[in-house]
Amino acid sequence: MLNKGIWKQGREAELLFWRGWLTGKGKLFEKNIRLHDKFTPFIGNKKKIKIANLGSGPVCIIGNRRRDVEVEVVCSDLLANEYKKLLNSLKLKPICSVEKQNMAKLTYEDNSFDFYRNGNLFPISNYSSFFN
Repeated sequence: MLNKGIWKQGREAELLFWRGWLTGKGKLFEKNIRLHDKFTPFIGNKKKIKIANLGSGPVCIIGNRRRDVEVEVVCSDLLANEYKKLLNSLKLKPICSVEKQNMAKLTYEDNSFDFYRNGNLFPISNYSSFFN
């Protein structure tokens, strides 16, 4: 079980980080952004993809569009409610909203997504482990 003091301290640090980051870059996410190229090898010949962006933070930094593929990104984070307040305080309206989900108890139906990205993974060299 996670220590509540550690959780509170981590949550506060996370929100402080995003406040600073969004103050400088937040307006970029009020428009569609090209889906990151790291997804390209996994798209194949699909014309439509749906991505679960788990632990996304307050904005969809992976992008949400491509010219050759219809892209749907579902962003979720346990801190979604706190992020919404933060975005409102900064007067930001990102194009992708973030829904509250607990990654230990996701409410999505099985096989709802073509692949997923977990924003809370430690950096790794093999990006294929990000996806199903």
